[in-house]
Parts: sequence; structure tokens; C-alpha cells
Amino acid sequence: ALAQYRALVELRPDDPMPRICIARLELRDLGDADAALDTLEAAFDFIDDEADLVEAIYIKTEALIVRDELPAAREALSELASSVIDDGELALDLAELALAAEDPKAAMKWIEAARAADPEIEADALHLLGRLHELGDDRAAMIAAWQKVRTLDLAAPAGDLSVTEDEIERITL
Repeated sequence: ALAQYRALVELRPDDPMPRICIARLELRDLGDADAALDTLEAAFDFIDDEADLVEAIYIKTEALIVRDELPAAREALSELASSVIDDGELALDLAELALAAEDPKAAMKWIEAARAADPEIEADALHLLGRLHELGDDRAAMIAAWQKVRTLDLAAPAGDLSVTEDEIERITL
């Protein structure tokens, strides 16, 4: 895949997406945060689309977290402060990044955006909110958030996968 994306960069030098994809592979598959950041620097010159910008900043923030450069990661993530994210899952992913970068204000912003964008992910958002309260040493708020998650989970229909008590007993023996 890396070779294909590199060939695509040669064919479409003004398109940032192949470079963004290369950076993602360098970071996640090769574990090379430095190479990913170098690749992204070249991509930023060509980004003119909000979705590409969000993806590039997401990967840049991940790479900076991997390098344990949390202030730089927070700064990178702050570039999305004015972005309108109406995809709840993406907002939750950004909240996770903000938590990893130890930026509770940004995490809260993205959790709220996720909750507003998609009521279906309320339990996931509340779980993340509990983690945010945990980071802030607010035990009461953490427990309250996680109790709401438990209530939502119990009220939700059972998933497609179910295990009988006999199967559990067989598995544990």
C-alpha cells in the first residue's frame, strides 16, 4: 500500500490525501512517528479541504503523542478548535486524542460535540466523560458518568452475539 500511495504522490503531486495516507501507514504500521510528521509537513502545503485538514491534524497529533510531545500535540489539536465536526464517532476519536494529550478542555469540547452529533453514541461519550473526570481526580463525577453508562447498557437491546450460561461454564473450565 505504501508503494501505491507513493506512486500516487508522483502522479498527483498537488493532492494531499496520498501523503496523509502515507503518514498514517508510517505511523501506525511502521511505528515511525518522525517519518509520519515529515510526510505530513509536505501534505499541509496542499490541504484546502476541511476533511483532509482534520485527518492530517489527527495523524499529526497521534505522532506527537507517540513522541511524548504533549504540549505540541495539544497545540496541533487546537488547530481544529474552529472546526465543526458533525460526525459523532470522529468527535469521540478527537476527545480520545485530547485525553491522551492531557487536554481536558479540548476533550470536553469533543465529547459535547459527539453527544450533540449522534445520540446513538451517548454511552460511549459518557464513558469517555467518566475517563475525563478520572483524569481530573473528580471521583464522584466519574462514578456518576459510568453509572449512566451502565444504565444505558442495561436498557439497550442485546447485541447479535450472545453466550448462554452453559457456554460460559464450558469456556471457563
